[in-house]
Amino acid sequence: MAAALLALAGAGCFTRPVNHAPEITISGLPTPLRKATAIFTARATDPDGERPRVMWDAVPGPCTDDTGPESWPPSTDWKASMGDQATLMLDGKDTNAPFCLWAFAIDSHGAMNADHMAVVPQDQAPIARLTVVDPDPVMFMAGNVTYPLYSTILLSGSGSSDPDGDALVNKTWTFTHTPGNQGPTLDNCNGMDLCRFVANMPGEYDISFTVSDGTATAETQLTIIVNQDKPPCIGPSDPDFLASPMVEVTLPSPTDPTPDPLPSFTIHSVADDGAPWPPGPKGGTTFRWYVSTDGQQFQFFNNDYPTLPLASTGLFKTGDIVKVRVEVSDGNSMNDAALAGCKDDDDLCQIVPGCFQRVTWSVDFR
Repeated sequence: MAAALLALAGAGCFTRPVNHAPEITISGLPTPLRKATAIFTARATDPDGERPRVMWDAVPGPCTDDTGPESWPPSTDWKASMGDQATLMLDGKDTNAPFCLWAFAIDSHGAMNADHMAVVPQDQAPIARLTVVDPDPVMFMAGNVTYPLYSTILLSGSGSSDPDGDALVNKTWTFTHTPGNQGPTLDNCNGMDLCRFVANMPGEYDISFTVSDGTATAETQLTIIVNQDKPPCIGPSDPDFLASPMVEVTLPSPTDPTPDPLPSFTIHSVADDGAPWPPGPKGGTTFRWYVSTDGQQFQFFNNDYPTLPLASTGLFKTGDIVKVRVEVSDGNSMNDAALAGCKDDDDLCQIVPGCFQRVTWSVDFR
């Protein structure tokens, strides 16, 4: 009897299957670029053969083992995905600062497991750019780009940028090389996007420009080649020294008591890289005038002005040939007509073809 009851009782007992929590592991780069898209994958498996649901959340700050997401059960802020290879994509607004990424695998019975990853987005270094804004470069053969001597070079670093969109700070300008290692400085430009200096010596100028986003620093270099000093060039004149180098003057006579007015000779402009005229009273240009009568030696007139009028008619007689000469200088002896190989009897002298430092007119008195 007892054996029968025991057998009956054994036949009516059963044990429910045990539900096992799923397993989950996050993979992905724990150091994505800051403010850039980042992709993470969670491998979620269930020992009972279910397809678990994966929920994601990113908690600002560092990870701790006993601190999970701020909301549980999952709120609308959580991101859901399914499958053995659940994927989460975060855009730039979610990768600005360090965070703890959590992934929860949940089966249909509510059993769950979690994994987390400390994510520290890496700052992207800024990009430094340096350009010449003014003046326009001078192009030479072989593609060399140069600038005139005495130019005021305007530089700009405003094209610099930061991939993260951070404000650029600590803008620093320095010369790493100047001609003869002595020249202008850029110290007053620090902290600014624009910088100027006067290229007062020919040769190579190497400039360094650095910017920072508060974390990383970027540097760029620029080389500027400045030309040798060019000679001054006499521009338009009155009379035109090329078209009208001979001036005829009729002196008074018994039959014609009214003489022609004596001419004046004027230089209207002088082109030069460092001492053009005008502007200023003379802008650094020096004028030297000479007069010669009937082939005699030229006499210097102390008249540092762009105009020379001839003197009284009483000094000249019919048949005289008077030469009026002007020379210009910019202060560089290498560009001076008197020292650059011009012969005394050269009425026109040009150091560079088409660029005259000396011009001469002839006055024929009748």
